[in-house]
Amino acid sequence: MLCSPLKLKGTRRFPMTTFRCKKEVITLLAMACCTGLSSAFATDETLEEIIVSGVKDPRSGSLISGSASRLVSPANSAAPLLSVGELVGRLPGAASNGQGGLFQSYSLRGFGRSRIRTEISGVPIISDRRAGNSLSFLPHTFIETMRADMGPASSLYGSGAMGGVLSASLREPEQTALHLQLGSAGNSRGFGFETRLTNQTAITASLKSANNSRAADNEPLNTGFRQSALYARNTQTIGDLLINAEVIAGLGRDLGKSSSRFPANRISTYPHDEHVIINLRAMNQRGMFAQAYVHDQDWASRTDRIGDRQNLSSYQSQTYGALFSHQYSDETSENRWGIELTTRTNVDIAELERPLQGEATLIGLVNSGNERVSGVFADRMWFFSNTSLRAGTRLDRSQVSNEGSSRTETKLNGQVQIDTRLPNDWLIAGELGTAYRLPTLSELHFSGQTPRGTIRGNSLLAPEETIGSQVTLSRQSDNLEFELSVFYNRVENYIERMRAEDGSLTYQNLRSGRIWGFDGEVSLGGTNQIKQRIKWQWQRGKADNGEFLDDLPPPEVSYTGTWHSVYFSVAVDLAYRFKRSDHGPSEVPLGSSFIGGARITWDLSPHWSASLAVSNGFDRTYRVSADEDAPLANERAAHLSLRWTP
Repeated sequence: MLCSPLKLKGTRRFPMTTFRCKKEVITLLAMACCTGLSSAFATDETLEEIIVSGVKDPRSGSLISGSASRLVSPANSAAPLLSVGELVGRLPGAASNGQGGLFQSYSLRGFGRSRIRTEISGVPIISDRRAGNSLSFLPHTFIETMRADMGPASSLYGSGAMGGVLSASLREPEQTALHLQLGSAGNSRGFGFETRLTNQTAITASLKSANNSRAADNEPLNTGFRQSALYARNTQTIGDLLINAEVIAGLGRDLGKSSSRFPANRISTYPHDEHVIINLRAMNQRGMFAQAYVHDQDWASRTDRIGDRQNLSSYQSQTYGALFSHQYSDETSENRWGIELTTRTNVDIAELERPLQGEATLIGLVNSGNERVSGVFADRMWFFSNTSLRAGTRLDRSQVSNEGSSRTETKLNGQVQIDTRLPNDWLIAGELGTAYRLPTLSELHFSGQTPRGTIRGNSLLAPEETIGSQVTLSRQSDNLEFELSVFYNRVENYIERMRAEDGSLTYQNLRSGRIWGFDGEVSLGGTNQIKQRIKWQWQRGKADNGEFLDDLPPPEVSYTGTWHSVYFSVAVDLAYRFKRSDHGPSEVPLGSSFIGGARITWDLSPHWSASLAVSNGFDRTYRVSADEDAPLANERAAHLSLRWTP
C-alpha cells in the first residue's frame, strides 16, 4: 500500500515519518527471485553435492601482497559490538568519528565522511550525510570480515577513495542456528536466525532493539533504536560460470542520535532508516567478472530544539550500478581492466522547519538530483625474481545536476606499487597514488537548518584531490605477523564546513593540507591455545593556514589476547588512548583514557553455546570522538549471548 506524504500548500511532496512504499514487498519479491533461481537448477544433482561459495569482487584488495590491507572480524572482538562503526574502529589506522549510536561513522588515516569508499559485497554505499557513511542498516552480526585497503585508491575505485576502501564481506551460514542477545546498556535485546534452505541458498535475519542508555557519570544518552534486517544469498554454477544473487534489507525505527547537547537543548532521532540492496554478480574461470546492483534508501531525521523549533529532514535516492572487468595472465605479468557505471537518481533532500509560532517552511531543497559517473580502469603487474611492480590508471567522467544546475568533471588518476622480498620472510612495499572526491549534492546545493545549525551549500566547490605515499614493512610466519606502515598525503581543495560571521555554516575549499602518520600491528601465535595482538596508530593533519584538520583520532595502542581450551575460550581487549589537544575547527580536545573489555565463551552442550561479555570494563567517562557534539561512551555494561543449533 502506498502511503500519503505530508503536503504543504504551494510546495512539493515531502514524506516524513511514513513509508513512501512498502519495502518489505520489494524484499519478498527479490527473495522469491533468489529462491526461484535455486529451484530452477535443482534438477542438476551435482549442484547438491557441495556448498557453492560466493563471488568476490576482483578489485577487492591489491594485487601486491605488501600493500597495507587490514582485516577485522566481529568473531575476534572481546568487547561486545553495538554497531559496524565500532567494528571499523578496531582496525589499525581506523577510528570512530562523528556521533555515536548505530549511525556511528568512521575514518581511515584521517580521511573521514565521504573521503573513503564503503562497499557491501562490492556495492558502493553512497550517502549525502555530512557525517559520511555509517552502515547503520547492517547488523554487525551479518559481517564475516571487514577489510580496509589503506591509501589513495581512485585508480581502481574512482571518486571518494582518498583514504582507502572499506569492504564488508557478509557471513554465509553453514547450518541452522538461533541467537539470543541481552545487554544491560539500554536493556538491549536481539534475536537472530540463520539457515541454509539448500546447498545454494542461505538466509540470515536479525531483530534488535534498545532503550536509551547512560554514560559512566550517569549522563543520559540518546541511543535507543529498533532494527530489523534480512540477508539472502543464492549461488549457482552454469558450466564454468559462477552466479551469485544477494538481497540485503535493513529497516530502522526511532534511531537515537546521541549528542553532548542531549537532552538539555536538542533531541535528534531518525524516525525511519530503510535500505534495500539487490546485487547480482557472475564470474568465470577465464577471469571475467560482471556485476549489476540497485540500492534504494529512504530515511528521515527529526531534531527538536527545546523551546525553539522542530526540524524534519527527508532523504531519498536510488543507486544503480554495473561493473565489468577482465583479469588475465601471461608469462611475465598479470593484467586487469574494467568498466564501471554508477547512477544516482531521484535524490531528494528536503527540510521542514516548524517554529513554535507561525507556519512551517520547506527549505534546503535538493529536488530530483542526479549523479552519473562512468569510469575505465586498467593496471598491470610485472614479476621479477624477488620484486613485483604494479602500475594502474583510471579515467572518470561525472555529471551532477539539480533543478537545472549541472556540472561535469573529468578526472585521471594513477597508482604505482612495488614490493621486494627480503631474507627471513620479510617484505617491504612502497606505493604512490592519486585520488579525488567530488562534492556531494548536499555540499553543493543544500541550504537549511540541520542539527548542527544553519547550513549553506556552495555550488562553486571544486573536487578534493590528494597524492599519497606509503611504505610498509611486513613479515608473516607461523608464530609472527608484523606490519608497520608510514604514510604521507598531500591534499588540495580540502572541503571543510566553516562558520561564517553571521554564525551560519558553509562549505569551503581550503587551499591545501597534509596528513601524515604511521600505524601497524603485530600478532604472536605462540600456541594453538594462546594468541596475542598489539595495534598502534599515530596521525596528524594540518591545513596550510595552520589549522588542524578534522577527523584525525588521537594516538592509540591496543592489545587483544585470546586463550582457547576444549570447552571454553577467554578474550581480553585493552586500549590506551593518548591525550590530544590539537584538533580541527569543529572538534574539542580529548583527554587520555584507558578502555577495556572481556568475553568468555563456552559450550554448554552439543547444541548450546553461550558467551558473556563486558564493555567499558573500567567504567570510564570518555568521549566517543573529538567531534564537538560527540556524546560520552556507554557506561560499563554486560552482554549475554546464547546460540542453539539443532
